[in-house]
Amino acid sequence: MLKSIAFYILPIILGYLTVIAVNETERFSSNGGSGLIHEATASSIACNWACHNNRHHCFNKHLFGLPKGLKKMVRGPVEWMMDVLGGGRSFSFYQLANIMLLGILWPLLLSIMIMHIAKRFESVQWVRRSIIPITLIGLAALLSVYILQANSTSIYDYLTEFILTLSHWSGLTYYDVNALLFIIMMPLLSVLLPWVSVFGKNRFQKI
Repeated sequence: MLKSIAFYILPIILGYLTVIAVNETERFSSNGGSGLIHEATASSIACNWACHNNRHHCFNKHLFGLPKGLKKMVRGPVEWMMDVLGGGRSFSFYQLANIMLLGILWPLLLSIMIMHIAKRFESVQWVRRSIIPITLIGLAALLSVYILQANSTSIYDYLTEFILTLSHWSGLTYYDVNALLFIIMMPLLSVLLPWVSVFGKNRFQKI
């Protein structure tokens, strides 16, 4: 039972280990978190924490990244998503809503669908029977406890740093990255994966 649960949440664990790898690479290369993305003073040339704190500055001043037309298309959905998650309540509620919906529940649903499709392949079954998923869960948990305590940060801030780091590395804005992940990619997967699971069932051959 435990192995089966670990198998189905394996994509989430791999995703979170990717977050750790990206954030710690950026932290190491910027002398322990003193780099550009960790600054709170608004910049006209790059995204940092000021963009998270003031979305209008980022939308209006940072014109690099995605094409102008696409920026206009995704701005409305991004602002709507953030307003809905905030719900006019406290910032603590906003943080909790982000973590629960965007960091846990939605990724969990996608993770289960991905592994439901993947388990049809014999070449994946050995992973389900192995201790690899459980081992990776333990590794992610230990790293999380150590990193969050060592850096005196919260899980929300750490995930936000990941989006800012992707922005820094890709040349996109903070809200461009949010749009690609939460307005385009994850909704697309939410539609595509059930379709593949239902209509592609007879096309899968065990290999």
